[in-house]
Amino acid sequence: MPISWRYVSCATSGPIVYHFKDGSSQWWTAVQIRGHKNPIASLEFKDEGGQWQAVPRLDYNYFVAEQGMGPGPYAFRVTDTAGNVLEDSNVPLVADGEAPGAGQFPACE
Repeated sequence: MPISWRYVSCATSGPIVYHFKDGSSQWWTAVQIRGHKNPIASLEFKDEGGQWQAVPRLDYNYFVAEQGMGPGPYAFRVTDTAGNVLEDSNVPLVADGEAPGAGQFPACE
């Protein structure tokens, strides 16, 4: 029997949210993207030299910079699995807390 499928965007409103894991600091930083319409493919942060640095995702769904991202505030670039990109700047480090982004991904078509 032929089967077809497609992604369906989550029914969410408002911008994405950056959740910082308990223990996050300028020396070790773990970020989880929450409230997103589509699956997340990657997270990058802009380093002190202005270059985008990829942050690896670990199996517990946090993107972890083992050497930290510095004291913040941060510039983040988030890409979903459809290739849509959101960029946020001036995101504060909120240990065991959340900081809202400015935008949301478009719904899958």
